[in-house]
Amino acid sequence: MSLANVPLFRGADPADVAAIEALAEHKDLLSGDRLFSPGETPGALYLILSGSIVLRAKDKEVAVTTLGSGQLVGEGAFFGGGAHPYSATAAEITRLAVFPNDKVTRVLAERPKLALIVYRNAAHTFAEILRRMAPMLDHPYA
Repeated sequence: MSLANVPLFRGADPADVAAIEALAEHKDLLSGDRLFSPGETPGALYLILSGSIVLRAKDKEVAVTTLGSGQLVGEGAFFGGGAHPYSATAAEITRLAVFPNDKVTRVLAERPKLALIVYRNAAHTFAEILRRMAPMLDHPYA
């Protein structure tokens, strides 16, 4: 699976995407394995290659969302800094591509055009999430 198909990297030059993909390490999880817990400092962005990850808010049993193949996990903590606000647990056998935050940050610093695209795409994604949440919050974004 190529990062070129992930919304965060949409519109990026193929050579820039390849530079990020070259950072990938792989991690396999069994059903029930915890990827990270609330309060942990983020260390990586994770691309789900197969399987699924359930996100749960701290001290909650109800899933916030379930992410599947082709989706990223950990981008909120990557862009926002600080600790993960939720837990991430494999819902089934799951294979991940792991992109260490420090290495991703270095590549973005070396490739400003890629950084602009990634940060613009992230801002667009976060704005879309706010628009979808606005009606539930009785906010003027709606």
